[in-house]
Amino acid sequence: MRRKAHPHEHQGELNIVPYLDIMVNLVMFMLMSMTGFVSFQMLNVNLPSIGISNSNDQPPPPTEEKLNLTVIMAPKGFYIAAKGGTLPPSATGIAAGDAASVNPGETQPTIPTKGGVDYEYDYDKLANVMGEIRKVNPGVSQYYLSPDRMAKYDSVVKTMDCVRPAFADVAFAALKMN
Repeated sequence: MRRKAHPHEHQGELNIVPYLDIMVNLVMFMLMSMTGFVSFQMLNVNLPSIGISNSNDQPPPPTEEKLNLTVIMAPKGFYIAAKGGTLPPSATGIAAGDAASVNPGETQPTIPTKGGVDYEYDYDKLANVMGEIRKVNPGVSQYYLSPDRMAKYDSVVKTMDCVRPAFADVAFAALKMN
């Protein structure tokens, strides 16, 4: 026994074309509006290379000693160290020594934290000191950044942002502590 369809009932498929039209337009609108909120920037970051050899296995030609500028982020402040160049008098806290021989627990930082609070860095003073270093060493564009293990990601990014006008290229380094 089959039931008869009444004349007011429609038999057929549901037309979803208008619905899909609206959804495609909505997705396109959302994608286009997101580009205004997201801004992309490029940072020049050099990561350590491991095991790269020349094709002819000859050592690279000796180059003149560069300023190996290192910014160390420690709980008590920024330590600025360099080897192979000159630094202005404002950054002489540990500048004459080698960055690898610096132990942030033994010496006073070049730029102490604000009010003696751990990890509350003085970014304005760091930008000024790095600008002075850049004036003395105009040919240098790279520095090494060695953040403390407990330094916040936001602090590392702020440090890179305030040093970028003076030194555009950053390479991350690990500080070996004894």
